[in-house]
Amino acid sequence: MLHRDRPSIPSRQRGLALVAVLWITAALAILVMSLSETSRTDTRVVQVHKERVIARSLADGAIQVAGRWLMLNGDRAQQPATVTSRIGEHDVEIDITPATGLIDLNHAKPELLEQMFVVAAGLPAPRARELAERIVVWRDKGEMTEDVGWPADAAYPPRRGPFYTVADLRQVPGVTPAIYDSVSRLLVAHWSVYRSVVSPVGAPREVLMVLSGGDQAGVEQLMADRADEEREMDASILNGEFIGRQGASAFRLDARVVFSSGREYRRTAWVNLRPRSRGATPWHVWQVEPLRSVVRD
Repeated sequence: MLHRDRPSIPSRQRGLALVAVLWITAALAILVMSLSETSRTDTRVVQVHKERVIARSLADGAIQVAGRWLMLNGDRAQQPATVTSRIGEHDVEIDITPATGLIDLNHAKPELLEQMFVVAAGLPAPRARELAERIVVWRDKGEMTEDVGWPADAAYPPRRGPFYTVADLRQVPGVTPAIYDSVSRLLVAHWSVYRSVVSPVGAPREVLMVLSGGDQAGVEQLMADRADEEREMDASILNGEFIGRQGASAFRLDARVVFSSGREYRRTAWVNLRPRSRGATPWHVWQVEPLRSVVRD
């Protein structure tokens, strides 16, 4: 019997073939891992979207509950307060802040605005004074003058009208995102709040810090006195030109929703206890801000 020898494959070719097989195997492995990661990413995106939808509904429901709480607890509502609303399986906390305890962006004195930028945003006095002057120019309905402090190279002129929302402050030249984030929670802008001064009874800690010029120890003592019904609140540490007493009918409601995933969502609404029309609820919401996610410490 004849035996034919099989043709031998050079070792170099066998090595190249092995390398090709290994490359194909690696490529397939990478493809599988990529598809798996894409699937996990899609699942996370869907979960976050679902949480946002639920959080928005919970926050809006809690805001309506807080409106009813305000109607039933008018006296207690004159100070900043926190209430909890149980909706389904979730507890939603709502921080209630009287609008009279905030700085009125449309009517606050320039000196108060300047002090706000110094204390809350940490700006030097000249820069703080410049921004305060620009706010006044923006809201001033009078005729333009040459020396108004508005930058000549600004992309647009001042509105010469009111700030419709606090977010309008971003349009003032020189108000950077960092500065805005530092002061926005201290402000209110609405026709129902016409105050050049701030009520220390309704002011949150951050506003009291501004009114006191940054006296942290004094603010802590003032807040302790305010919380104790048997003690008289001593407001002597506050600048008397910036404060006044007035009952609040408008409030900022900050709803907080926290999920087991650790993600936290917040939604802010501005509420007035006067009904908008006959037959409506005894309060009305004049503005609701977009839902925002918060990174928890």
